[in-house]
Amino acid sequence: MMSWQEFTVGCSAAARRRAPVEGTADQSGLAVPPVVFRAINASAACLIFAVSTLFPTAVSAAEDCSALEGETIRWIVPYSAGGGYDTYSRLIEPVLERHLGAEIAVVNMPGAGGMVGVKSIRAQKPDGKTLGFINASGLLVAQLSDQDGVPSVTEDFSVLARVTRDQNVWLVNAESDIRVNEAGAFVGGSEPLLFGVTGVGSGDWFTITIAKALLKLNADFLAGYDGSKEAVLGLVRGEFDIMDVSWGSAIAPIENGELKPVLQVTGAPISDHPSLEGVPVVGGPDGAARRRAVAMGEDPEVTVGLMDALVEILQAGRIVVAPAGLPEQFRACLEDRVHLALNDPEFIAAAEKARRPLDTGRGQDAAQRLSAAEALLPDLRALIEGSE
Repeated sequence: MMSWQEFTVGCSAAARRRAPVEGTADQSGLAVPPVVFRAINASAACLIFAVSTLFPTAVSAAEDCSALEGETIRWIVPYSAGGGYDTYSRLIEPVLERHLGAEIAVVNMPGAGGMVGVKSIRAQKPDGKTLGFINASGLLVAQLSDQDGVPSVTEDFSVLARVTRDQNVWLVNAESDIRVNEAGAFVGGSEPLLFGVTGVGSGDWFTITIAKALLKLNADFLAGYDGSKEAVLGLVRGEFDIMDVSWGSAIAPIENGELKPVLQVTGAPISDHPSLEGVPVVGGPDGAARRRAVAMGEDPEVTVGLMDALVEILQAGRIVVAPAGLPEQFRACLEDRVHLALNDPEFIAAAEKARRPLDTGRGQDAAQRLSAAEALLPDLRALIEGSE
């Protein structure tokens, strides 16, 4: 049995290996003073040393993915290079490499509205060597379709983190006269309004299909864009009238003077950005959906309830996933490392510089919200079927 002197020496050595981090925050988000943190850090190191010594089979979750050190991890982006998902991924790459001690290879796999890349992630071995950054809201909405093989966001993946919640806007060309009037109707453009989408059956297609049913909007689609970057360029070129896109992807073309927002696909204003002044929200007690329902003699409460369900699904967010079936300790370790990377000052500063909003969350918390959003899908299915 280990002597007390041996334990003391081992504990002190473990504490020295766990160097304090200045300015570290606790779970409440408040900074822990360096001296206090140093004491906590040393105590935690002693506890870990004691457990690992007395119970050799008990392994800390933080040490359970050390097998990835020195390995190459494929990070699949289901959209083309240059878009929002690709930008976030390139920002995360160097920081996560440092936290995992592995090389991250970002692989763009566009096609079928993101389904090619999503299905590729699902098909890989749950060994931690394949991760991905996917559109949870788009995948949830795609489950409304009748197509076979649409992955379940909660059953086919291990959710490791949420990077941000999507808040969408509808954009038109900066020279367009299209706008939403006080009665919630689109005016100033020819009919039908032509929407550019990544594909029939894609997330943006379903979003627009549901919204146009609730807003009584005469609309058609131009499909085939690989991602938001290509669709934005198509709108700038005048290939179609209007598009649905996340606010993070909309900021640059808006500030460049190329495009402008006409509708916030939310229940409350996204931000105080000057371009959003006077731009109506679609959901909520005084949104465009309610005003349109009143003008058309529809039940406003039913309309608002359905529109708010759509908004909740759209805000399910952009999530980091691995294939389903990861061993629990391995999954917990990956979740910890991704969480550390997303809250690393280097990543936060890079995202701010790139004008990419963040609303991060741990994997298990994000998975619970996704399950709740998935439960809302049946409420919207009838709208899809009625518009076909």
